This record gives sequence, structure tokens and C-alpha cells, in this order.
Amino acid sequence: MEYKQYSEMESSEVSWLQNKPRHWRIKRLKFSTDLINSKVSVQESFLPYLGLEHIESWTGRKIDGEISNSVGLASAFVADDVLFGKLRPYLAKVHLAQQPGLISSEALVVRAKDELHAEFLKYYMLSRDFINIVDSSTYGSNRGFEPLASASGGPRSIQLS
Repeated sequence: MEYKQYSEMESSEVSWLQNKPRHWRIKRLKFSTDLINSKVSVQESFLPYLGLEHIESWTGRKIDGEISNSVGLASAFVADDVLFGKLRPYLAKVHLAQQPGLISSEALVVRAKDELHAEFLKYYMLSRDFINIVDSSTYGSNRGFEPLASASGGPRSIQLS
């Protein structure tokens, strides 16, 4: 496999990236994604329910097995949404949805927009740097979560033009 070579490079001003192709833009993650807050009654929906216990930590893989059930409200998602377990972010429960469904309200549903690829977003959110930033913004004995969209100086993403 051969990778495309870029002739014009410039400083990215991002420590882990160093140089970037001149035509790439760098944007804060909150401007490259939407947080989806669509709550649905589990009992009134025919969508399959995905529990956080069925997402493998640090890999993003869905663990097949027993079907989870829940009561009350859950967050609805569609294919290509990235699901992020917010209760204990250090567990790195991140999954790229392959089909529509419901997930615990203890997860964020993050949708890539513009030119940000959902699969890149998944791997970025699984990175140790990202998890460390998010984990450092949690607080209290219940490890409450400050949403990604409001984190100042928070993670960045790369947009290709």
C-alpha cells in the first residue's frame, strides 16, 4: 500500500501532529461534531438496546452475548454515530454504531459532521490522550461529566478540505 505524499507542509501547532499538509484545517472537536440528545422510552421503542457492558474497553468492539434490557429513557442513535460511555470515561467505552438503536443514558451519542469521518472520530476518542483529557474533566464521587462541547481548551480534530 502506498500513501499519498503531500508537497506543501506547515506546522500544525498541535504537539502530537507536528507538521500537516497545508490544505488541512484544524478545528476544535466541538465544532466538528454534534452531541445528539434524543431520549426515547425503552418500553415504547422497537430499536435494539445496547448496554455499556456490551462495549469492550479500549477497543470499541461490541461484545456479543446476552441481550440487555432496560427501563425508562435511553439515548437513540443511528449508524455511524459514535457512542461514548461518560460515567467512567477512564474505561474508554467507545463504539461506532453499525445500525440504529438505543443506549444507556450514561453514554453520549456523538455525530461527526462536515468532513470528519466517523471511524476516525471513534479511534480518536479511543486514544489515551483523549481519554486523559476527558477523564480530567470529571469530578465528584459520582464522576460527573462535563460535556465535550463545553470543555475549554479541549480536544481538537483535523478536517480535510
